Amino acid sequence: MSHEVLQAIAEGTGALSPMDLQFILSGLPYSQAELARLLGRDRSTLSKYKSGENPIDPLVASALREIVREFLAGQTRTSSALADDKSATRRAFDDRVTIEPSTEDFEYWLTRSFVKEDLRNCLGASNFLLVPAEGFREEHVPVFPLGTEEFLQHLKELAPPDVVVDICITDEEYRELALHGLKKILATVVVQQAMLPFAIGLLANYVSSKTFGSDHTVKVEIVAVGGAKDSLRITYEGSAVDFQSTVLKAVESFKVQLSQTSDHHAHPKTQHHKNPSKHHPSPQPQAHQQCDEKGKKK
Repeated sequence: MSHEVLQAIAEGTGALSPMDLQFILSGLPYSQAELARLLGRDRSTLSKYKSGENPIDPLVASALREIVREFLAGQTRTSSALADDKSATRRAFDDRVTIEPSTEDFEYWLTRSFVKEDLRNCLGASNFLLVPAEGFREEHVPVFPLGTEEFLQHLKELAPPDVVVDICITDEEYRELALHGLKKILATVVVQQAMLPFAIGLLANYVSSKTFGSDHTVKVEIVAVGGAKDSLRITYEGSAVDFQSTVLKAVESFKVQLSQTSDHHAHPKTQHHKNPSKHHPSPQPQAHQQCDEKGKKK
């Protein structure tokens, strides 16, 4: 049945619907992130297409139909292109770490459809924000990994006064998704790039406090927000005990690679603070309404 649906989509000529995109994502052996990279889009863009928030770009629709036709014909150009792309993305990094450009920032999350005005006002000064997964495993509501409430409380207890930790959801809309096995998944964290080393250290403290052994795998995603949509999404999936050292080395390698690219191609450098452990961006207290867990005003 899925083959017939994909065939009909491939032979179509009109606009793609959100349901068409969901069939494509479920029927092809590629993840949403992989297709997004191949299409030259951020995966958050595909999330908006899939939810119907934004109409699917005709150029994206045409490219998706070509990928489906190729898959049905048994060709391998797409998988080869993704392999090349992954190699380039991870160049000079440990295999457990990917660092890729992202258009996500604090404004992106504060303007999501599930963020109402009261919550938006509460989160306005947050500089360390936990955000949900959208469209995960066909879920139609934003969800967090199991244990996120404990994770949030741990971060709040350890964060200094100028680090404002919050979560991008209300009590009423908070949902957890249990994933079984040895892999521990943490909620995605959005921080300013200058805070990145500090954030990595704070997350490493949580991971070590849970006494995950070397046989446990953790998955951590951090969106490091730069200026003018110049954000980075850092994903680590590997041994819990190696998280901090591995990610810090990968970030440093990325900075060196970016600097070399800038020198050769006059591309603007991503800004990084030289000694973030001694500096945290200060929020603007006058714009901040204190919130308790999951967005309720104190």
